[in-house]
Formats: sequence, structure tokens, C-alpha cells
Amino acid sequence: MDPVQLLPVPRQIERGGAGAAVDAPAQAIRDPALPAQGYALSVSRDGIHIRHADAPGLRYARETLAQLRSQADSSLPGLRIRDWPDFIVRGYMLDVSRDRVPTRATLEGLVDLLALVRINQLQLYTEHSFAYRDHETVWRDASPITPEDLRWLDALCGDRGVELVANQNCFGHMGRWLRHPDYRHRAEAPDGWESRWGGHQSASVLAPTDDNAEFALGLVRELMGHFRSRRVNIGCDETFELGLGRSREAVAARGRGRVYLEHLQRLLAGLHAEGCEVQFWGDIVRQHPELVSELPKDGTVALVWHYEAPMDAAAIAGIPARVRASLAEFGFTPDSLGGFAGQVSVFAEANFPFWVCPGTSTWNALIGRLDNARANLRDAARVGRESGAGGFLITDWGDNGHLQPPAVSVPPLVYGAALEMGYTAADTLFDAPVVFVGADNTLTYSPRNFYREYHGISTLRQALEKSYNVTAVKLQDLVTAERVIDFAHRCGIRADLRPYASLALGVTEVSPLELAIQVGGVARLHLERLPWLQVADFQEMEEIGILIGHARDHHRGVERTGQQVVVLMWRNRPFRSWNRITVRIDRRVAQHLVNSFDEPVGRRMLESLGFVVHVCPPHAQDLYEE
Repeated sequence: MDPVQLLPVPRQIERGGAGAAVDAPAQAIRDPALPAQGYALSVSRDGIHIRHADAPGLRYARETLAQLRSQADSSLPGLRIRDWPDFIVRGYMLDVSRDRVPTRATLEGLVDLLALVRINQLQLYTEHSFAYRDHETVWRDASPITPEDLRWLDALCGDRGVELVANQNCFGHMGRWLRHPDYRHRAEAPDGWESRWGGHQSASVLAPTDDNAEFALGLVRELMGHFRSRRVNIGCDETFELGLGRSREAVAARGRGRVYLEHLQRLLAGLHAEGCEVQFWGDIVRQHPELVSELPKDGTVALVWHYEAPMDAAAIAGIPARVRASLAEFGFTPDSLGGFAGQVSVFAEANFPFWVCPGTSTWNALIGRLDNARANLRDAARVGRESGAGGFLITDWGDNGHLQPPAVSVPPLVYGAALEMGYTAADTLFDAPVVFVGADNTLTYSPRNFYREYHGISTLRQALEKSYNVTAVKLQDLVTAERVIDFAHRCGIRADLRPYASLALGVTEVSPLELAIQVGGVARLHLERLPWLQVADFQEMEEIGILIGHARDHHRGVERTGQQVVVLMWRNRPFRSWNRITVRIDRRVAQHLVNSFDEPVGRRMLESLGFVVHVCPPHAQDLYEE
């Protein structure tokens, strides 16, 4: 049997001694001395033995054994494996309220991925996209998730060892409700409000009243009726206009933090009385540390979110005063900009239950910010372990239309799962000359680095950034070329790849577009805010992929005429609906993309990848909004 490949890679694995038959039965016993969800698996001439801390530990041991058996012929090698997670709760939250509602097929694939990387909790962030019984006005055009969908998903998650947790925002982010006349009276500021950072904003926050608390609790109760779990996330983040409308006098008299806390307590009391564990976003309470002690610790969890890589003191000092003031409105202080340590301290010092909640860094982007995601996830894992966080929740938002395709979120999701399990970014390989020998003991291949320089022990991150050829070939040899080819095909490469050692160095033919798709996922592209066209209504179209086109260059006051508008549409629809999208991308990249579609070869490449291509003449810009 070749060197085993396990996902996730266990903390401890020792190989040696005689093994056992591949179909030998496994003897399992519970061992309370092991860490929670931990297991120890041994394979020897005496058979296969599993010790596990609890039911999840037994599941993970059996999954590891199944991977071993799938790679063996008639016998398993002698092995001793130990593994356990750093965080008992390892969750993933997907935004399904910003115009993308997944189909059942997409959800099933997602749950399978979560189970594979041992993420054990799933939340679907909901504002208006569930088919509530008496509120069709709100969800009618949202392709909502139905009660039947939730019951199906809950059963699927249970089968995969994943807890499905209800999620419904109950205070802020209620704009999709308050825009309708039947709900306008519930708004803090029905006519909208003037934001502190400029511009008129539509109503988005429920007024903090007893009636609105009962209204929100009614939604939560109806939603939770389709879940087995008694956990629920009630949101309550970013209540920006609180105190600018109906609660103005109360806020003036008692303070904004106090009024917020009182309404949060109404919601908590109603759900605690029904035996629920309640999660809420901690951004508002964190700004009022004197109030934390008034929250009930039993059955309550503060979700501490932060989505940026830690900034050093020099970078923080260099933030312009105007930008710093705007950040303060979101609760960002110099301490919190330094990373999770400044975010969790309020709750950790009060011994209040909390989780750390980093992000995938994929929203408001087409290809995501993988470097930022890695740093943000590492920071959350480190601070969470050191400060006693009870859980690790990876958030995947869809702000401004959920521009990113689903695959963009997979690398940070898997990377975050590894960090949750206790791994670091410092895995290494030895960058040094190597010779690959064939079955007849003759030399078959010897890769070399550029300038024939070698770098010794190198992290995989360093090897990727510096393009070390030898390390790439060694890593492929460990993973196997067949797995690399399979992964490449699943990521969009359609070329006929051959399992040669040199494949790791790109010795094959792929189209420029395929190459751009792959490189874009790891490149650090400069993203610039530009005035892109916006799709107003594509109800009659298939799933929209990318819209590229200039309306006007507002930075220079020059109108671009004669520019073509390009719309790409996926044939295979991973979502139920997506009716609105705004795309922002680097101007130079956009220019190259748009120009490339003038050539027939560009169209052929796109169509070979499964896209339908529509190239509209300049006058078709009238169909879209600026």
C-alpha cells in the first residue's frame, strides 16, 4: 500500500509493524480519557481497534478507517492514529438572503463537503428567504426555501453528522420586510435615515418594541419547527439607525446600548423559556462592555465576528481620520483592527460564552481574497484557542448580490476546517534535488528549480508564492497525479491532463481562459470600486454568471461609448434565482476581458467551458441601470 492520504490529516500518525486484513472487523470501545470528539485508531496483527471519546469521535474514526480501506488492496498497513479537534463546534454559515438561494443539489454537495472536512454545524443566514406561512408578500419573488426543503436538509445533515441550526435575523437587516406597506409600521425609521457616512438609507431596523419582539419570535418559532436542533441564531447585528426614529427619546434618555440590550433581552427571554440556546452577533454589545454582565450566560452565545486580516500598529496609524470615523460606526477601534484579540476581550474578560466567527473573504468579489481569508482564519483559530472560545463559525456572506460562484468559497472553507481541527499554516516539504525512479529502477525524471537553486525546508505557502518546482512535484507525488487531475477537472480545467510527474509544473496545454480561472483564485488582484452596469431584471433569463461593461467613467468624467456589454450565463444552475448583480473588477483586467470577446476564439473558449455567451451592442446599455 502506498503512503496513505487522509483528509483531514490526523494530528498523530505512526506507521510500522504488521497490519491487518482490509476487511477485518473493527473493535470499538469508549475511552473518556480522550479529548472530546477524539479517537485513537490502531491497525496491527491483532486486528483493528478504535478508542473514542464519544459518538462524534467514533464517527470520525470510522470515516478515517473507510479512507484507509479505500486505498488498500487486501491488507492494511500497521498504523496508529490519534486525532481530536481544538473546537467542539466547527460551523459554516452560508448567506441565502442576498439573491442566491441554493438548490437541493447544491445543498447536498455542500453538506457532503462539510462532513468530509468535519465541520459539524451548518446555518443558512435568513432575512426573508424562507416561505413563512402568513408572509408571502415578503418572500414571493425570492425563490424561498420551503418547510419541505428544511425537513429534507435537516435529515440529510443528521445522516452526515452535521447539526443544522436555524438562523433568522430579528432586529437589524430587515429591509426586505420593511419595504412592504404591510410591515412599514414596524420600522425604527419608516422613511429611512441619513447615514453617518453619507447618503440616505432605506429602513432596515425593527423598532425596539414589545410588539416587534413578539413578531420576530413568531418567525423564529415557525422556522424552528422544521429543525431538530434547539439552537438558533437571531442575528441582531448592525442596528445602525437605532435611536434615529421611534426610539429617539428612549435612546436620548437611557443610551443606545441600553435600549439595544433591553430589546435583545426580550428576544432571549422568549426563546430561553422554550429551552433554546440562542446565538446573537456580538458587535453592538461589544461597544458597550458595561452591559455584558446583564446578559444571561446560560443558553446564550455571543458570536464575535471579524473579517479582515490583523493590521499592525503602523497600518492602523496610517488610516485617514475620516475613514477611521466611519469604521468606528461599525464598532472598529484601533484594538479591534489588530485582529480577534481586540474583538473577543470584552466577552472573554467577563467569562461570557462566545465563538469566533471569521469569514471566507469571498463576498463583494468575483474570485475572493484568499490571502486575507487565510490570515483572518488563522487569527481567529489562534485567538479562539487562547481565549477559550466555545466554537468556530466560518461565515460566507453574499453582500450586494452574492457575486462569487460557489467554488470560490471552497479553499478558505477547507483551510478553515483544517485550522479548526488544530493544524497550522506551517506544513513543510524539503526543497532539494530529487530523482524519480521507474519500476525497472531506471531514472525517469529529475525536476529542477529555476537557476538550480534550492531552499531546504519550506512551507507550502512559501513554495506556492515563490514557485518552487521541486516542491510542487514532490507534493504532487504525495497527493498522486490522479487526484491532481481530478481536482483540476472539478475546478474548471477541461484539458486532457496526463499523470506525469511534470504535470505539477504545468507541462500540458490549457486555454488562456482556463489558466485565468485557476490563477485568479490565488492571485492578489487590486480591486477598485468602479461604476459597473447593474442588471435590473433578468427574470426570463437563465442563471447569470458575469456582467462586464462600463456605463461611465465617473473618475474622469469621460463617457465610454461603443463599449460592448458581455453577459455570461451558466447552463447548470446551482441556485434557484439570481435576479440582480453588480460586478466590480480591476479596470485593466476588465479591458482585457471585454476586448477578448471581439475574437471568435474567445466565444469558442467560453462555450467549451459550458457558458452561454451574449454580446450586446453598445445601444443595449439602455437595458441596464447605472
